[in-house]
Amino acid sequence: MWKSGQVVARPAARRSGLAHLLLERPWSPYASAILVGVIAAAAYPLSNATGRNSGLGITTPSANIVNFLATGDASRIDWGVLFVLGLIPGSYIAAKLAGEFRLRAPDAPTAIRAIAGGSLMGVGAAIAGGCTIGNALVQTALFSYQGWTAFLFTFLGVGFAARFFVQTHRRAGAQAVPVAPSDLVRAN
Repeated sequence: MWKSGQVVARPAARRSGLAHLLLERPWSPYASAILVGVIAAAAYPLSNATGRNSGLGITTPSANIVNFLATGDASRIDWGVLFVLGLIPGSYIAAKLAGEFRLRAPDAPTAIRAIAGGSLMGVGAAIAGGCTIGNALVQTALFSYQGWTAFLFTFLGVGFAARFFVQTHRRAGAQAVPVAPSDLVRAN
């Protein structure tokens, strides 16, 4: 968290009003958490109204997409599948509106780490009976031992990874980027 009065680099505002607040300024982690909580709470009755008695989740809808593509069983298509499919165009639209969209290709070591990490997350989600969203938001809200156990081990796993990989890993040739004094502003 930024301390009040701390000097940080921030590009000059290109928009004003609501567009500036939503698309240019970083969102508070508290406001983001509240928004996700409201969406997750609304997901329960909305999901139940469509016949899917569950909250937000990625793993089951993703499995339903694969099942639909393999079998053609249209009963697998529900709002969870549409939610997952909407993540890609939604991310694109948000990035375009914020002026942040760029086509990028990672270097080979980053691509290998991403594929290995994604595969391990998939295996972990299968073992845990759901993804981090399904376990941490849905199963813990239902007071399920599965959700609390998965949440605990996710927390420990992320801590372990941060301690032994992120803090000790430095990219070869990484250099600090100079910032012009005109780009420095006081944090609110």
